Amino acid sequence: MPGQYGRTLDEALLSGYLDDALVQGDAQRVRVHLGDCTLCHAVVEELRGVREIATTSTFTIPHDHGWSEAPRTDANRFALGLAWSLVMLWVVLVGRSAL
Repeated sequence: MPGQYGRTLDEALLSGYLDDALVQGDAQRVRVHLGDCTLCHAVVEELRGVREIATTSTFTIPHDHGWSEAPRTDANRFALGLAWSLVMLWVVLVGRSAL
């Protein structure tokens, strides 16, 4: 249920509250509102959980050889060859029309 004013707070304001990025007056207003509004309290808890997951997650960076951009399948190689053939044909046609 929304707080005593019949509305919920903006999620950016709640996120700022979690990050301790609000000025004292806004932080106090959010703190009081959270005591009355179960919906906003649930949003804060959800944001807290997302923040916890985001800060504790580890990511493995692949080695340089894992970033190869070379075509790996025959279909990719064929499409790349066809594309270069079309580019060369276009260059020849444009070159002839310029003469």
